[in-house]
Amino acid sequence: MPRQAGRLALPLLPMLLLGACVGSPGEGPAQFFDNITGAAMERRGVPPGTDQPFRTLSEVPPRPDRPDDATRSALTRKLEQERAAGATPLTTVGILPPPPTGASAQVPLTPPRPAALRAAPAVARMAPAGPEPARPLPADPGAPPPPPRPLPADPGLPPPPPSVR
Repeated sequence: MPRQAGRLALPLLPMLLLGACVGSPGEGPAQFFDNITGAAMERRGVPPGTDQPFRTLSEVPPRPDRPDDATRSALTRKLEQERAAGATPLTTVGILPPPPTGASAQVPLTPPRPAALRAAPAVARMAPAGPEPARPLPADPGAPPPPPRPLPADPGLPPPPPSVR
């Protein structure tokens, strides 16, 4: 039994993997393949550096010289000043409104309880409507059918405009 499952799964695996290679919902595997190999690739420019040979470890530039102590200490002082400036909060003068005052300014520790609702009034039960009576057949089979019954008005529609006389 496991061998049969493996034989069935082996041909399905490439199809599942190909299905995962789709870029957008409206794009199939064929369009995806065309986008990565076809005319879309020919319109793209050549990546920079493809005309140069591969670099080797012997071409790594040497380590730069260490700066003198005065330059390093000046850089350290500047970094310390920037760190101290970043630790203090920004002041917002005139941007934010003043905080509210009074009893309503206090933020409650717990959220308010949901409002208590009254029970809905009981709805009278109505007897289910019976089947609609059948229409009588026309006396003349070649006569046109009777007009359909008018539909009830939609309660969501606006009222009709007043008639002008």
